Amino acid sequence: MEDVTADIVNKLKIHADDNVAKGSVGGPPLELDPAKAFFACPSTYLKYPKRWSIELQFEEGIWLKDTRLITYGDKDGWESWQNLLKSELTILETLRHEAPHPNIAAYLGCAVMDVGDAGRGEEDLRVVSIVMEKYNSTLAERCEEKQPPLDVTKCIEGVSAALTYLHSKKLCHNDVHMSNVMLKDDDTAVLIDFDACLTEGDPLKKGSALEWRVNSKTSDPKNDWFGVSLLKEELLKAFPPPDARPPEGRPACSGGSSG
Repeated sequence: MEDVTADIVNKLKIHADDNVAKGSVGGPPLELDPAKAFFACPSTYLKYPKRWSIELQFEEGIWLKDTRLITYGDKDGWESWQNLLKSELTILETLRHEAPHPNIAAYLGCAVMDVGDAGRGEEDLRVVSIVMEKYNSTLAERCEEKQPPLDVTKCIEGVSAALTYLHSKKLCHNDVHMSNVMLKDDDTAVLIDFDACLTEGDPLKKGSALEWRVNSKTSDPKNDWFGVSLLKEELLKAFPPPDARPPEGRPACSGGSSG
């Protein structure tokens, strides 16, 4: 355990100023105790075949969602992010016992670190990262690129199918927006990021993308369908159907009156 801890601390070190608080930008490193920093991995949870390491983030085909180490040392902030990670894992673990859905991001398990006493043969696995399948780009990124053209109808149908599936389990995503939908190689839409996903009616814990919700207090299917309606608006702006595009050489209508 000491070697693992030292490796983490060394990789987090920066040029430090002793007058700045530990862990702050420009300050000395705040030593990280993995046994306190990372929560215990339940025995029933899926473990990724490889143990967590700095190098794991470079493995092809996977994406790691890590604990926000920047909040370590801030008790309230740290606990808040830990709770969100636990909540997301609970959802992913629930869904993995069902048949995989083609429009929901593939969960590959937890990347864990053993902080137990190796000398005594004790194993104490802690969750450092959630391991997900890696996809090409978010909808936001694809809209910036504009090429190749995107089948908006296919995309919206995919997101809607994922949400209908979640709602059948009495779950709501609550955070549907352009950066939380990704695309596979064949442009199949995939819903990601489940840290705001909760049982219908539960109080919301995460307050992001409020403009994409109609109910900011509780988990609600209406949040999801409102998000889908905004997705469609944004996608049609970036990828208008052929019959809505202006003829060659003519500018697009600005929407104003010619008065």
